[in-house]
Amino acid sequence: MLAIQAIPLSLSILWRYVMVFPVLVIGLFLYGFLGGLLGFVIGLIIPAASVILMIAISASSGIIPVMVGTRFGFASQQIMPSAGYKKLILPSIVYGATEALAVAVLLVPTTGLLAITVMPDVTDLTGEGVADLLNGSFGASLSGLSIVAVVAICAIRASILVPIASASLGRDPDDRAYTPFRHFGESFWYLFALVLLSYVGIAVIYTVISLALAFSSFGTVIADGLIELAEMIEGTAPWRAIWPVIAVIALYIVIGFWALSVQCAGGVLVYLRLRDTAPAHPAAVQPDPRNTSKATSQSGPLMNAEDLRALRKSREQGNH
Repeated sequence: MLAIQAIPLSLSILWRYVMVFPVLVIGLFLYGFLGGLLGFVIGLIIPAASVILMIAISASSGIIPVMVGTRFGFASQQIMPSAGYKKLILPSIVYGATEALAVAVLLVPTTGLLAITVMPDVTDLTGEGVADLLNGSFGASLSGLSIVAVVAICAIRASILVPIASASLGRDPDDRAYTPFRHFGESFWYLFALVLLSYVGIAVIYTVISLALAFSSFGTVIADGLIELAEMIEGTAPWRAIWPVIAVIALYIVIGFWALSVQCAGGVLVYLRLRDTAPAHPAAVQPDPRNTSKATSQSGPLMNAEDLRALRKSREQGNH
């Protein structure tokens, strides 16, 4: 059921991505630039801290678009956040670092084992030897490592989608203040399948588009445009807009954002399901201002201290 709901919600997130794409790109560029500048300054004093900061900024740059997309998903459901965009930076660093560290922990031992047990001394191999190597056990090991990498990336991303949804909104599903890593791994298998589908789907779509371009006349136009673009970069051709190339690049970007939108939609839907099933939190129950104003109007206008004293004095005189 949630998988079916994720598709229309992902499209709602996607068009918002497209609308803010230039702002998002500029914002990420400035974020990386200022972070790199800060890292350089810190590196002059504490080199190790500079390395840690650069890793954190790099990792968080991949989470910030997910945070923004998740907000778009909530906005499409008329749910407003409790925090501004500036407060997304720290959670992005935390979850980005978590994702990078988890993937590294899973992949480094596997890669090391591959290097020690399977990878031979390739310095003496000829071209035919390299081909035979790739077709043999080493190629099979590389394929296995690729599968492990994809599974690891999907698993950690699925585990943090709900905490990311809470961070993007600024509160947990039960309306308590946002708690880092709360609901970590919630609805894991559903979200894992959704994340895997998004990555596999984008790979399949990219492949189909590439093959369609390769076997069509439009592919020749793109190839000529790319050659001209290379000449522009080298300075041997004047700069101009190559619209076919721009259109294809824009198409690839939109497809990439759609894959990200599917992941965001999954996190939003699980968050909403948790919210609907969560017990009411007393601190979150606020009096209805309409009822308050109604009660005030029924009890009459409020009086200040001076009026009360005058009323009491008049009553006392009447009693005498």
